[in-house]
Amino acid sequence: MMPKELISKKDNIIIYCVFGLPMLVLIGFVLYTAFSGPNREELRIQDDVSLNFNGRVDSMYFDERNHNGKYAVLNTNQIFPIYRNWERNIHIGDSLSKEKGTFLLEIYKKNKTKVTLNYMDTYKRFPGSARGWTLVLIESAALDFNGKIDSVYYDQKNHNTKTVVLKDGYTYGIWAAWEPFIEIGDSLSKKRGSLDLIVYKKNKGKMILNYQTLWKSN
Repeated sequence: MMPKELISKKDNIIIYCVFGLPMLVLIGFVLYTAFSGPNREELRIQDDVSLNFNGRVDSMYFDERNHNGKYAVLNTNQIFPIYRNWERNIHIGDSLSKEKGTFLLEIYKKNKTKVTLNYMDTYKRFPGSARGWTLVLIESAALDFNGKIDSVYYDQKNHNTKTVVLKDGYTYGIWAAWEPFIEIGDSLSKKRGSLDLIVYKKNKGKMILNYQTLWKSN
């Protein structure tokens, strides 16, 4: 028969392994998520970029359970939350279009006019809240340029980044993963609000490089 002290010590070890270790793992996961995971604003930005819908506004309502927020119900049965400063631009009968990978919401009005709203404008009340790759997405979406590549150089002041100079003098630093796809003689096109960089190759081919793909690969 084992001494009582040894049995007690053995029982304590078993109890620790069964209950203590899982609890430590859970606490570690919570702390890791809190300090290194995306914050609320980052998650919101990621959600906005991923939105993809197209439809006509059939009705609207205010959700009292969610700060009385205004929502549009599309003819596709999708429900679209409307930001306060966007309410005056969206009415019943308008058609909404939002493509995945862009920050732009296009509104086709009943009177045949078109209004474009940019999700990036709604983040201005969160100065400095975005960080890391989320900030890269926002900055990339803000880029707007178009032109043919005249020359290339490596910027020693910016981690020796490969940089292209367009015909109009605009300079653009190329991400390392994209270097094989961009060369002198190609033409680049980047529209504000989009996360696509279009490369028109000098051999008449065309490539679309997406910043989201770049983000996920790092």
